[in-house]
Amino acid sequence: MSKAKQINPHASTQDRLSIKAESFVLWQSLSELLSFFAFLNEPSIHQNTAAYLRFGAAKRIRWILEDVRWLTSNIPVDRTEALTDEECHAAGLHLNSVYLHIRGTLDNFAWSLLWQFAPVEAEQLDKDGNYNQIGLFRTSVLRHLPTNSRLKTIIESLRDWNDAFRLRRDPVAHRLPLRLIPQVITGAENIRSYQETQATLFANISDFAQRCTQNSNRVDDDSIRGITERCNQIEKLADEHEAKQQKLCRQMESLGTFVPVFTCSLAGTDLIPLYPTITDDCGNLIKIGAELRTFIESVVRPSSAPQSAGDMPVICF
Repeated sequence: MSKAKQINPHASTQDRLSIKAESFVLWQSLSELLSFFAFLNEPSIHQNTAAYLRFGAAKRIRWILEDVRWLTSNIPVDRTEALTDEECHAAGLHLNSVYLHIRGTLDNFAWSLLWQFAPVEAEQLDKDGNYNQIGLFRTSVLRHLPTNSRLKTIIESLRDWNDAFRLRRDPVAHRLPLRLIPQVITGAENIRSYQETQATLFANISDFAQRCTQNSNRVDDDSIRGITERCNQIEKLADEHEAKQQKLCRQMESLGTFVPVFTCSLAGTDLIPLYPTITDDCGNLIKIGAELRTFIESVVRPSSAPQSAGDMPVICF
């Protein structure tokens, strides 16, 4: 997009620079984890541990990377221009994808560890379909990790974060999907204008549906030519309706400003700042993933560990 972005008065210069720096580090760290897990093929670890990391975590990290790149590029911290309906829809897809796959990656990590440290139990749970008993922060996994391992220490230190994540940002936990607030409108005149324009937009939808129904129910000419003419008229009505609705939407979007917050509450009152929440959440995922990588590197044979990305085979996953 080439739209000009104004500076968000709620974001200081230091905030903007800090978040941009964090985003760069985030992309780099996610890319490094992606490369390691995607090309993992190590006989020194359980084959199912490798499978959960290679075909589970790696795929999810790749999607998270693409989603975060879209969000930070299209919704920078200094944006104040209201989101269009199309942007709000796309942002919702990417935002929910990030959080769905953060949760999924944590679960993939959990299963990879269970297969490594308790393969008999993992096999039985998988056979019985008791997937809900497994979670990275649950005793069912943590009790199998070495007591003094750094990986276990890091996971336990993030327990409060996981609880807050599950309660406020997990889009699959029997709640509404996460949604960005497209704009915030202030001032009585702007609010009244928004409500009036919105009412007109809804009235146009009803009017359009009624006119299409009337046109379709015409029986004065049932010939192919007559039916084709009615179809063309409906298409013309649709084009005119779309043009009017787009104009009304642009009018509504011009009345407010965008503040980068999201929510999943019914009333929309539990507002969560997009930044730095999303970078912090991804950062904690990276922290766990990096330590898991360190663990894997500690048990593999030095001669079998890949030396660099350039030495890795080109594969599809």
